Amino acid sequence: MSRFASDLKDVIEDQLERNLSPRKLRRFLEMVGPFLLIVTYAEDALRVVTRWDEQMMYMKMQMKWGRVLSALILAASCLAQAAGSTGVILRRQMRPACYTLLVFTVVQPIVYGQLGDADFVFRSLTQLGGLLLLLRHEDSLGRGTRRQSADLAFAGLGADAAAGGRGVASGARLQLIGRVLLMGIFFLQGGRHLFSRGFALLPALGFCALLSLSALVVIGFKARWSALILATSLGLSNLWMYPFWMVSGRARDFTKYYFFNTLSLMGGLLLLVSYGPGGLSMDHGSKKGI
Repeated sequence: MSRFASDLKDVIEDQLERNLSPRKLRRFLEMVGPFLLIVTYAEDALRVVTRWDEQMMYMKMQMKWGRVLSALILAASCLAQAAGSTGVILRRQMRPACYTLLVFTVVQPIVYGQLGDADFVFRSLTQLGGLLLLLRHEDSLGRGTRRQSADLAFAGLGADAAAGGRGVASGARLQLIGRVLLMGIFFLQGGRHLFSRGFALLPALGFCALLSLSALVVIGFKARWSALILATSLGLSNLWMYPFWMVSGRARDFTKYYFFNTLSLMGGLLLLVSYGPGGLSMDHGSKKGI
């Protein structure tokens, strides 16, 4: 029996080594990360088309924009999100696509009157962080050397070192800003619940862990592992908190928005796992991968 267990262990380890190699894992993250990042934009663009009358009513009644201006704003919103999402998914004109989504994300809380909603604003900041990481990756390398350098970065050498030091200072700053913004919603939720009036030990410990992982990402220490843990936690909580397929009525639309938005937050975290924290981090120069 022990011989069988030993042989089975060797087979499992061999299969894991073959199928979960750093290169394969990095390619998987490079495919899934951008897709999840833009899924909320694609869903929102589809929502504008399929629920046009409801969107128009909100813009006219709540925002007082007027019929013509409301229609122009909604059309521009749909076009920007659809074009940006398509560019990222097809990996065509990535820089214009990222800039389009960046501008939309900044303008959206203003146009839709959500500046007073802290949760909405901080979720937007987190999306901005993911887009900046994606933009930094696209700007850092030429198309011909991107795959080789990405392999080196995932192995732990960092994107700046892998790129041969080109644009190290500006690129490292962009990655720093990206990962700080990426933690926005976690700092908000962790701080809000930790310092709320009600106190319970287990939730408090959970939010302390959340804040600790977020701080590790910001300073760039064990950033990949911290981001991976946060992404996994988000995925599990998303299924529990926002199961829109089980909700009916007006609450379905609300739940559906937050479900897809949370997927986008996960996408930004997976981009951090794939590309690394950059030069301005404690992990920079480490030869250990994830």
